Amino acid sequence: MTLYIEMERIYRFGKWVDTLREKLRFTLNILNYFKDIIVSPITIDAYLDSPIIEGATEILARNVSFDNIKSVEDNVIAVFERTRSKSWLNLFKLELVLKFGLNLKANEKVEAYIAMHNSPQWRSAYGDIEFDIFKTENYASFADFIVKEKQYELAKSLLRHIGLLDEELRRRKFIRVKKAVIGFSPDSLDNISEALMVYTRSGEGFLSYILKSVKYHSEVLGEKYYAGLYESYKPVKESIIISRLWRHTGFISALYKVAKESEVTIELGSFIISGHTKNSMDTFLKITAQTFLEKIAKEAIKITYSDIIKRMNMVLDKISSQL
Repeated sequence: MTLYIEMERIYRFGKWVDTLREKLRFTLNILNYFKDIIVSPITIDAYLDSPIIEGATEILARNVSFDNIKSVEDNVIAVFERTRSKSWLNLFKLELVLKFGLNLKANEKVEAYIAMHNSPQWRSAYGDIEFDIFKTENYASFADFIVKEKQYELAKSLLRHIGLLDEELRRRKFIRVKKAVIGFSPDSLDNISEALMVYTRSGEGFLSYILKSVKYHSEVLGEKYYAGLYESYKPVKESIIISRLWRHTGFISALYKVAKESEVTIELGSFIISGHTKNSMDTFLKITAQTFLEKIAKEAIKITYSDIIKRMNMVLDKISSQL
């Protein structure tokens, strides 16, 4: 697994159909990014609900092949509109998978796919849009290819392209990118330790990802150190922590130093953070936690969620005994 994109609706603007139509256009624009190295044919698979649930799937298109991106775009849009015309609610079940060859390396074609997920079970696991190459003898995934062939600039270029597309989306005010992650597993959406590179709209969005990763290490992996940190941050509204960190004049320069120590590069503007090795992001999380989060927890917050619960229980016990 490799590229996962989470999107979010811009509320108060447009209808749900418009939002999903923008998401489809965004997916096709990512496909178009690879136009110079795509190998035909490009096939379309489209269905409602999960293909693994027997009897619950309506096939809209299966292995329909085309020789150029324009034909694919026209036919994918036609599938979308046919689905909408029957019932726009079916758009929330629409799953779309485009498969094609890619010349990622001279004289070495790989098979790849890009998927747009609308059904809740797929979105919760893989995000709204997913891109990867199929496993080969040499590469387990696109991220594995990037690391083994040291094609880091290719990956950063893809994230910059997503950033430009995101700027256009935000101007249209229907939907926007929340986070795009090139990672080694779907868990990279929740855990930066599984990521190679990340795009967010802002530094604040990236810090939200860091805190989400702390929660993942605490609740999913059960790591004692992160569990302690998560207990400290639970009583405080996340937006307060994030805004204070990002608005502090010395924080960004300090973060650059932590990034350099972790073999990570930060690009501001569209916020892109890139690891130089497979384990760079995990190292970055650990050093960030020790340098910033742990000290803030001990010296600024000074109370954990468990402490608050204990104190509440003491007060409630006292009240109950007096009544």
